[in-house]
Amino acid sequence: MVITSENSRMEIPYLAIYKITVHKAGRHFYATIWAEGFKPVYVSNKTVEDKRVVEQSPAYATFLRVLHFHLKKKGSKPLIRAATASTKIWLSASLFISVLLFVAYFFGGLLNVAYLNYIFTGLMVFLSLFATLTLLAFVKTSKSEEEFPAGYLPA
Repeated sequence: MVITSENSRMEIPYLAIYKITVHKAGRHFYATIWAEGFKPVYVSNKTVEDKRVVEQSPAYATFLRVLHFHLKKKGSKPLIRAATASTKIWLSASLFISVLLFVAYFFGGLLNVAYLNYIFTGLMVFLSLFATLTLLAFVKTSKSEEEFPAGYLPA
């Protein structure tokens, strides 16, 4: 696979590709291609040209299908991981709330709030369960497949 930009040209062997992460956020689709010995490569269905956003969904979908064809032909079967923006948002929110709970617990202990331990424990159990379910939903979509997951390529 050859990647050219304004300043450089990079050749990535297909056998070096070990993971492809496809993302979807509304009508914005993008993929991250991970290869051993190279920085991650980001490919999107939208680009910015002359301060305008240009939609190139057919080219993006074709690129991923051709890439998958070449990987299959070379015998490489990278991990394909799919992630939605909502999964990342919920996971980030649960981590943020965890930090807030820790700070509230620390300063609540200094203020000597009644039943603080019970309130904190209940909230932490709920948050842990929520974060675990979010992670399971994210990990469930990680597997080596014959094709990209339905819905992660623009129609």
